[in-house]
Amino acid sequence: MVAVFVVAFLRRRGEAQRLFSLVSIVSGGITTFVMNTERVRVNNASGIISAQLTGWFWLAFLSSVLIVVSGFGMLFKAGDR
Repeated sequence: MVAVFVVAFLRRRGEAQRLFSLVSIVSGGITTFVMNTERVRVNNASGIISAQLTGWFWLAFLSSVLIVVSGFGMLFKAGDR
């Protein structure tokens, strides 16, 4: 995800901005979906490893949501041109 952001900001003025915004939306959406699935399963005691949600989880979850939002922002900004 960091690599997608770095490449997107380096090529901010290129024609590939729409492609990078779509990649950000898809990869952020997948990350958010997977993390939400794990959040729902965290209280399930039938797993091999017991896990608890920490502040790092919530920071990563909110970061992935912000990646999706910024991807939509870049996409709509690229569409205005």
